[in-house]
Amino acid sequence: MIDSASFLWIMAGVFEYNTQMPCAPEALQGYRATSSLLVGLLFVICTLLLLSYKLNTKTAIEMAQSLANRRKKAAA
Repeated sequence: MIDSASFLWIMAGVFEYNTQMPCAPEALQGYRATSSLLVGLLFVICTLLLLSYKLNTKTAIEMAQSLANRRKKAAA
């Protein structure tokens, strides 16, 4: 709900979106710009988060052992 509202706020504030004329050229340009910029921004954020998460073989083995220990404790 917040995501839809924020999209419409951006459209109204930056591209002068009018609900009476949703197919106006400015609105279509706004759809394209907002959707591509938003997707690009989310891609950059996800990439940065993945780069900061250190996952290697040692970490994966530690996680697997930890999960195996938890399962043993839960089964007992």
